[in-house]
Parts: sequence; structure tokens; C-alpha cells
Amino acid sequence: MEISFVYDIPTKVFFGNDVEALGEQVSCYGKKALLIYDGEHVKKSGLFDKILKQLEKNKIEMLEFRDIRPNPRHTDINKGAELCRARQIDVLIAVGGGSVIDSAKAIGSAYYYDGNCWDIISGKVPHCRCLPIIAVSTISATGSEMDNGAVITNEETKEKRVLAGQELYPVAAFMEPKLTYTVSKRQTACGVADIIAHVLEEYFTPHTGLTIVDSVMEGLIRTMLTYGPLAVEQPENYEARANMMWSAAWAINGFVSLDRSHNWSMHPLGHELSAYYDLTHGITLAIVMPRWLKYIKDDQSLPLFRKLGLYAFMLDPNLSSESMAIEVICQLENLFYQRLELPSSLRELNINDEHFEEMADKLCEDEGCLNGYRRLNKTDILTIYRQCL
Repeated sequence: MEISFVYDIPTKVFFGNDVEALGEQVSCYGKKALLIYDGEHVKKSGLFDKILKQLEKNKIEMLEFRDIRPNPRHTDINKGAELCRARQIDVLIAVGGGSVIDSAKAIGSAYYYDGNCWDIISGKVPHCRCLPIIAVSTISATGSEMDNGAVITNEETKEKRVLAGQELYPVAAFMEPKLTYTVSKRQTACGVADIIAHVLEEYFTPHTGLTIVDSVMEGLIRTMLTYGPLAVEQPENYEARANMMWSAAWAINGFVSLDRSHNWSMHPLGHELSAYYDLTHGITLAIVMPRWLKYIKDDQSLPLFRKLGLYAFMLDPNLSSESMAIEVICQLENLFYQRLELPSSLRELNINDEHFEEMADKLCEDEGCLNGYRRLNKTDILTIYRQCL
């Protein structure tokens, strides 16, 4: 199969530089910045003062916006966009994890639209512009600091949609592993699940891709199997935090998807759970992932399971492909539920099947099914959800 692609990441990365060059970067895009963050930890850690010092040094006026929640809401995005328009903001500084950086992307897009931002997020209104965003990553998980997507929730309609576009790439990303030392064990564990899920969504493809891309994905999984638990057990282990932070970015910055094009189906299953129950994204993925893998395991996927087992999980080559697939899934279950101590079922979170029918209908409403590595119809979706109980 012939392969052609354009690979273009406009994000300039400052890795391990703290925020020493932040003011200089912000000044490249204007003199009035909106600082977006979501908690007191930014101030308690001393990061806020460092950022403020950088901005003052470069004579940049700063406003604050803290109305950001996990699973960011479109109503908060509207508030942020209105503030930007009213105060004529030039550049956005997003300090935090995926929720904060995704919010900045949505706010930056909504800045150029006077209506409800959900019109843009839902695809009703096209978008092609975004205020420049500078990301300061404090959590290793979504990789939003180096990708072109944002996930926003509509509480009223129980929807979670992806906003995507080349203009959403941050113009710069500051990635200092030491800033993740204070991330809780639970949030770190959720990040591990998120990173692995990003890779597996691309690894299981119906198309033959480039060997080098498969090898990078196998290396990313291998890295997370080694350093994910270590980051949870030893929060200030620099090697573990650094490897996790860089893996998060490369799992979703477009490199591992450049030679393949298919929709994701594991993430939408998790997104719908978050939309209805306001669950942490990584927790939904940790619960859904093993069930999704079991559901797609068949003669067509066994060669991919075998490669994954050999080169990511380093399993015995004498195992049959079927046994290797089973062992890959078992090792992931052990990683999530034993070593990382994440919930293993929806019942642990007091969730039953009350909304499953409605959730499955929403997932199928655009195309009659959920497209991905396997086309999942309503019955398939309900089966996977029930297996998660």
C-alpha cells in the first residue's frame, strides 16, 4: 500500500526549562494575556509567581480565568471567550492538564464567534481561527500541549464532542517534569491509562502502516509499562516523570497516526461515560479498554496482538497468537487494577445500566454506528458497556 502524508507540528517545545523563556514567547504574540488555570496548586507550588515574574519582565498585561472544571463545560468556554473579546486578549496561557489546555483551545476558537461556542464544537459552524495558545503542562496524560484537539462537554445534552483543527496546536509548550511531582497517585495512574489508550487506538488499524510507526508505538507502551507504575510509586522520580511526560505528547501529537486514517471507538465509549457521570477520563478508559480489546479480538486482530505482545510486553515468542492476546489483556488489567489501583468496573463507581440505551443511541446517531477499528453498532456498544459493570 502506498503511503502519503503531511506532518506539521507548529508547537515549539521547551522541555525541562521550567518557564524561563515564557515571557519572551508570550511577547511574540502580543502584550495582553489571559492566564487560564484551575486550582490553588498553581499558586501554592510557586509556579504562578514564576509566570507572573516572566510576564512583568516582558511588560505583558495579564488577566486570570479560573472557571475551568474537569471534563470542561461549554458554558465555561462561553464565559472565557466573552472575557477575551471584552478585554481584547492577544494570547492565551494555559497552565494545567488536558482540561485547562482543551479549554484554552475552545476559548481561542470561540473568540472569533459571537454565538454559543457549542455551535463550533458540535460542527454546526465551521472554525479556522484560534487565539495563539502557550501551554504549561502540569499533568502527563492527554498530550493536549502538543496536539490539535480539545474535548468539551455539554451538560445540558449529555454530550462530549471533539473540537479539532490545525489552528488549535499550541504555538509553544513548556514541559517541565518537576511540575508533575505533586500530581496525586490517582491522577498519575489515570494519565498512564490515557496514554496507553491513545496508542492502542492507533495501533489497531485495518491498514498496513509503516514499521517505524508501529515500533514507536510499541516503544511508547513499553515505556509506560516501566515508568507508569514507577511514577505512581515514586512521585519525585525524575526519570519516570520525564519519560511519562514525553510519552504523553508523542502518543497523540499526530506522529503515530500519520500513516493511517480511521476513527477511534474506545475513547467515544469513555467520553459518553464522562458526559453522563462526570467521571475522570482516565478512569473510564481503564475500565473500557480491556473489554474493548476483548471485543475486537478475532482472527484479523490476532497478528496485531502478537506484535504488541512480542515487542511491547516482551512475551514468550513460543506462545500462540491467541494466548498472547489473552496475556496482553491480562497484563493491562493487572497494571490498571492491581498496580495502579484504578477501579475495575462501573459498579465500583455505583453506576448501573440505567442510561446505557440512551448513551448507545447518542454514539450511533451520526452514522448509525460507532466507526473505528471495528464498526460497533448499538448492540455491540451495549454489550461492551454491560461487560464493564
